Amino acid sequence: MADKAFRFYDDAYEVMIYAETGLWPEKNTEDEENERVRKFPELLIKVPDNQDLFTEEELKTLIPLGEKSLSEEE
Repeated sequence: MADKAFRFYDDAYEVMIYAETGLWPEKNTEDEENERVRKFPELLIKVPDNQDLFTEEELKTLIPLGEKSLSEEE
């Protein structure tokens, strides 16, 4: 169930923005997606496809942060 929620996060976000503003948000560019994942590095683990957005060097820094964030959630 949680996996499904993460897959549809973007859709829910867009509907929420539309409900608040009456306007559909612009689609995320790759840079915006990178920034969101940097803010929430656990998304690299929850949604492994996000790892494609980063270099190996960046992942060496971000994945441990994501693991730490996930362990704090438990």
